[in-house]
Amino acid sequence: MKKIILSVFIMAALVWCCGPVFGKGGGKGGGGQRGASLKREKVTKEKSGKKAERSRDRDRDRERERMREAKEKGIEKAEEEGKGRAEDEIGGRGKEHQQQLRAFERQMRREEAKHRRRTARLKRIRRLANESGNSETVKRVDQLLKKGRDHYERKLSNINLKREKVLQAGEESGGEEVKQ
Repeated sequence: MKKIILSVFIMAALVWCCGPVFGKGGGKGGGGQRGASLKREKVTKEKSGKKAERSRDRDRDRERERMREAKEKGIEKAEEEGKGRAEDEIGGRGKEHQQQLRAFERQMRREEAKHRRRTARLKRIRRLANESGNSETVKRVDQLLKKGRDHYERKLSNINLKREKVLQAGEESGGEEVKQ
């Protein structure tokens, strides 16, 4: 079965690579002169193809540069208006408090997923170290688990603090109803 699949792939590759070679003549005779003109056409097409590719690359680079400049201008404008992306600022990504709250929820979910993934890895390492009788590794893993748990709790408390500030700001700003 494997030989058949392999041979099918080889045949497909040969047809794909050699197909243009068989189709070049187009059934027309013409001797050697036709071949020479085809070679010239091929060389000019290759040169023009490389030029077109270079121009596309230049255009792409220019577009990237324009986008980068626009992004920098947007950041500068936001900083001038006092809407910088500092960690301590309450201003979220959206104009409404609901968008900010959803952003906090997403951040909490990401942090929880990272914490679970790290904890699972460390527990697996601890179990393997226990089975092999390596007590030093078990102690180190226990320390890392405690450190990870503390880190996760600090992150969650910081996120909840920011969330509470946004909720309070929403209540103070005009009595908007904000879902929790």
